[in-house]
Amino acid sequence: MPKVTLGMGIGDWVARKIKRAGYSQTTIAKKLGITQQALSLRIKRNNFSYDDLREIFSAVEASDSEIIKVMRGFM
Repeated sequence: MPKVTLGMGIGDWVARKIKRAGYSQTTIAKKLGITQQALSLRIKRNNFSYDDLREIFSAVEASDSEIIKVMRGFM
């Protein structure tokens, strides 16, 4: 799946949601099959694949309306 560079801020949103859900970047990175360092870089660069975002949305239990709002705000 190709990488998607979304508007500024989605990395901040992802980091905030991971923390609020009580997870560490390491835990989410393992779900994505990458290292914590790679996830940190994706957060910093606002660079996620659609598959990454689907997995993150699921892990942090984002609601459908929140997902739509986030995607509209950052595309």
